[in-house]
Amino acid sequence: MQLIIVVISASALVSLSAVQTDVVTIADDIQPAVLSASELEFRLEKANSSLAFYLLSQEESHKQAYLDNLQQVDEILDEMRSISLVQSDAAIGETVESIAVDVASFKAYQERMLQLAISTADNIPATAFAAQEINPLSQQVLQLLSSMILAETEEDASEERRALLIDIEAARYNWTSVMSGLRAFLAFRQQSVLAEVNLYLGGVDAALERVSKQEDLLSLDQLDALEQIIPLKDSFAGLFGRLVSIHGGDAWRTDAYLIRTEIGPLLESVGAKLQKLVGDLRTRVNVTSDELVAQVNATNTLVSTMLVFGLVLGVIIAWGILRMIIAPLEVALKAMADIVGGDGDLTRRLDDSNKDEIGKLSHGFNLFASMVHHIIKEIMGYTEQLANSADRLIIVTE
Repeated sequence: MQLIIVVISASALVSLSAVQTDVVTIADDIQPAVLSASELEFRLEKANSSLAFYLLSQEESHKQAYLDNLQQVDEILDEMRSISLVQSDAAIGETVESIAVDVASFKAYQERMLQLAISTADNIPATAFAAQEINPLSQQVLQLLSSMILAETEEDASEERRALLIDIEAARYNWTSVMSGLRAFLAFRQQSVLAEVNLYLGGVDAALERVSKQEDLLSLDQLDALEQIIPLKDSFAGLFGRLVSIHGGDAWRTDAYLIRTEIGPLLESVGAKLQKLVGDLRTRVNVTSDELVAQVNATNTLVSTMLVFGLVLGVIIAWGILRMIIAPLEVALKAMADIVGGDGDLTRRLDDSNKDEIGKLSHGFNLFASMVHHIIKEIMGYTEQLANSADRLIIVTE
């Protein structure tokens, strides 16, 4: 029975040790890794949303939130790398390092995105293009048209020259309207604005065509200015087409384009890897939980088996005790009871062949019964002699 108790205790201790190991693995390795992965995904989303708000509002609070979340991302990655499971498991460690590479790529956009937030020229390429290419050309055209109008002040007034002045003024007005429409397109990117710009360009062409037909009225300065305006206007048409292509395309705003085409897919990649990591860790939790259940079931089975075996063995031992101890004692007790009751057979002897305590008790009983039997025999002999003496005395007295 002690051996059974030792076996049960040892199996329980072994099972508890294995359970402790699995629980420590879950509590100290897997659970922190899962929490870190979830926190990392949350901080990346917060950093991205804070960056988006800063790009829209240029508020310092959003910029600071963006930088703070990036710093926390670094701290979480360091914590993940320090987890023993990440260090010991090659697959999980590789996934964490792959996530770290993507996070480093995401952080690499920090300086550029912050610069785009404060620089409209860098953020909206069409604005820089218009400022560098179109505005100087437009200023030249306006100056030439203004010089043509100014030259009219030196000419004699006539109906023909008044009509010429009106055409030149119409060309300048339409050109001014073209530039206003261009600014509106840069601000709102509406197709209706482009239609108006093209309409005003047509007005410029028509006015300049009318001025060209009155070439004989133009002064030398006006002719020179007109000859410069026409190629400038043609160059403007090409530049305007490029501007529409730049500002009407997907990359019209650099920060939004980068978020949509580069930063967004990068964060999706990080999210997918984090989900894979969490999935792998949850699979490990399920496997470890199954192992715990199997260990507990095996321990229960062993303990139950040993318990049943102990009960059966106890019954067998009890039966053996009954056969070896109780039965001989009952025989001895019955024999003693017969002697005490006066009807016992003093010649009866118990089996004292065994060398155990029962055998010794039987041997003692046999000695006692033999002694009593001898005493009684002697008493009976004396009684018989006394009876004979009494009979002889009665005969003598008669």
